[in-house]
Amino acid sequence: LNLSGNQLTTLPEALWQLGQLQELNLFGNQLTALSEALGQLGQLQELNLSGNQLAALPESLRKLADLKALFLHDNPELGLPDKVLGPRWHQISVIKPPKPPAEILDYYFDTLGKKGRALREVKLILVGRGEVGKSSMSDVLQGKKFIKGQERTDGIAITSWPVELPDGEAKLWMWDFGGQEIMHGTHQFFLTHRSLYVVMVDGRHDRQKQDAEYWLKLVRAFGGDSPVLVVMNRQKENPFDMDRQYLADKYGVKLEHFFRTDCERPADINPLREVILAEAARMLANEERFPAKCWDVKTRLEEMKNHGEDYLSEEQYMDVCNAHGVEDPAEQQKLLRRLADLGTVVSFPDDVKLAELSVLNPEWATDGIYRVVTDEPLREERHGQLQCKALRNLLPRDRWPKPKHLQYMLDLMEKFELCFYVGEGNETVLVPELLPDKTPPLADWNAKQCVVFLYQYPVLPHGVLPRFITRTHQLSEGRERWRSGVELADDSAEALIKADYDANKVSVWVRGPHADARRGLLKVVRHHFGSIHARIRELNPNELVALKDHPDVLQSYSDLVKDERRGKTTVAVTINDERLDRPIADFLDCIERPATRREAAERDKSGRTFYLATGAVYHEHEETMSQDDHSIHIGGNVTNSQVGQTLSKCNITIQEQAPGERKDLLEALSGKVKRLLEQLPPEKQDEAPQVAENLAMLVKQATASKPNRPWYDVSAKGLLEASKFVKDFSGNIAGTIGQLGRLIWPDFQLPQ
Repeated sequence: LNLSGNQLTTLPEALWQLGQLQELNLFGNQLTALSEALGQLGQLQELNLSGNQLAALPESLRKLADLKALFLHDNPELGLPDKVLGPRWHQISVIKPPKPPAEILDYYFDTLGKKGRALREVKLILVGRGEVGKSSMSDVLQGKKFIKGQERTDGIAITSWPVELPDGEAKLWMWDFGGQEIMHGTHQFFLTHRSLYVVMVDGRHDRQKQDAEYWLKLVRAFGGDSPVLVVMNRQKENPFDMDRQYLADKYGVKLEHFFRTDCERPADINPLREVILAEAARMLANEERFPAKCWDVKTRLEEMKNHGEDYLSEEQYMDVCNAHGVEDPAEQQKLLRRLADLGTVVSFPDDVKLAELSVLNPEWATDGIYRVVTDEPLREERHGQLQCKALRNLLPRDRWPKPKHLQYMLDLMEKFELCFYVGEGNETVLVPELLPDKTPPLADWNAKQCVVFLYQYPVLPHGVLPRFITRTHQLSEGRERWRSGVELADDSAEALIKADYDANKVSVWVRGPHADARRGLLKVVRHHFGSIHARIRELNPNELVALKDHPDVLQSYSDLVKDERRGKTTVAVTINDERLDRPIADFLDCIERPATRREAAERDKSGRTFYLATGAVYHEHEETMSQDDHSIHIGGNVTNSQVGQTLSKCNITIQEQAPGERKDLLEALSGKVKRLLEQLPPEKQDEAPQVAENLAMLVKQATASKPNRPWYDVSAKGLLEASKFVKDFSGNIAGTIGQLGRLIWPDFQLPQ
């Protein structure tokens, strides 16, 4: 039942008698209250109450056991933050499901009013290369005196910064991350959402842009859409600036969030401090509140930390919760995750090995790892091989008193692929970050005799190769390993993998007497790299493959696959300054057998393709993942690669947009059009490519610096016509197109 946009101030009692009603849309009315009789709608699954004037909610809402989606946005008197409410109705998609109604209602009834209190805390994270001035910046922001030549931070330093904001007192927790490359792998423990990031670069090494992109990539990978400030420091010694517009567009940083500073000049710091405080106030204006009993648990854990306790066991945590009235195990786990997000604890309750302990003091964990990865004898004499019993010599007994604490450190490093067990009996681990820096002699490797595959990255994080070495350690047993490379062997094939951090690329060479063995090993290598790439959002390396016998002649792997499926047989290349046509098969046959490629194409047509949340694709009966295949199901059983490619390009364009309402609306529209395509009736399936092209044109105009309104109207009209194919009577697609249009042109009206 859709009653949206009718300016209703009350609802008839008869409405509550519709016992089989499943969806009720009351968006955009003038309702100020709801009857307790709402609880009689026992089969209700979706309830949209956004855009009203509600001042309170009836307790009977909690009785709706089948409710799967509850939208209460834009009811300011309810006091519900957007983070609690979750995505709006037009943003819902497979990757953005609605917030569980029970969580929203628990927050409302258990937290608001006298039952809860505001947290008033913000996590401020400073990241950047070593000696860029993060520790000094942390001090001068707090009004402390600048000390030249201050000691560098090893691991993480956490300090409290009390501030006065327009709406009251607050506390900023400043996390100063050590910038040594060897510690970058540990940053992922603590780069959380709901934080404020300061990315710092300087002008000493003439690589400011590369450094900025490196850290912005990591922040976006692990910190989501958190606000980011970019600080160009040490301007007194090395004045410089960067292409701010480029970085702003690519990473969603506001132009006003770039600063040129020097810690020796207080006037440089004031604008940065003002924006930090303004962003903190903005974040707190929409903050969640803590239930009183949960606040008591948080306070008790902080008291334990202040008294020198670095960790607590699972049993201790449950005892603290029970003592303060948080007795439900599910509620205890939910609170633990929230405390981990805030940085109160470091905890992994879903990991069997790590669930036994929660870390109260993050420095306890990072200090332990730092002692391992910076131990010179472990690097110089044992090349990263650590006997587990020798860990006692590195970690003092006063802070790591029991064997379970030592085991926790090893399990933590193993979880984040910072080490792996070697040999038998799990008695020794190898830390790839401590492998020799020097490349070993590789004289017997000749690229002309190998299958050559290349990953070209916008920015290559230093953790990618050590993580790959960890994941594939069984294949490198007895082979060469060093910090930026590794040799693998499987069946009769061998592989050489090398990282070039200056060129932001990883090279893969595979050799062996049999083509199938070479293909098999390359498949394993690509699978592991694909898994690593999927965990770091927007890493997006280009995959290149070399022409047989010509390792310097490289082509895009995905483009070659697409061209072959379109019926092309050759591709133009340059060899010795001469332009030639070479068979596409001379590139692709070394990756997959022709029959395998044909079978994959047939599988796409038959619809036997499963889509993963990472954007990769898993093919039934084939243990391989590909990030190049963009097929889409049409009408439930027909698969169209062309449509999939168009949607994929749309998605890339959308993801490149800065976070905000425009991006949200574009994501929502893209998801709805994809669902429309999947529901096309048989007689309309030929329309699918045109529908996808209409979406592409609309996305292009909506993201252009100077949008062309006539073209927007044409593509909008095409999508509106397509929505009729699947009887979209609710107007979801039309509503999203209208909202997006009005965001660009205030007087926009849907085309007739």
